[in-house]
Amino acid sequence: MNSNCAKKIWQKNQKYSDSYERTLKTKQALVRKGFDFDDINAWFAENDLD
Repeated sequence: MNSNCAKKIWQKNQKYSDSYERTLKTKQALVRKGFDFDDINAWFAENDLD
């Protein structure tokens, strides 16, 4: 998974004050870009964001 893409989307979704909503919107965007859901969850686990 492209870490830079995930970081960029995470920063873009900073406008969501609720961490659950921010996580959800970020995951949705990454899935729309074609990333595998398991890779997305692994990235969140590696970065302690979930």
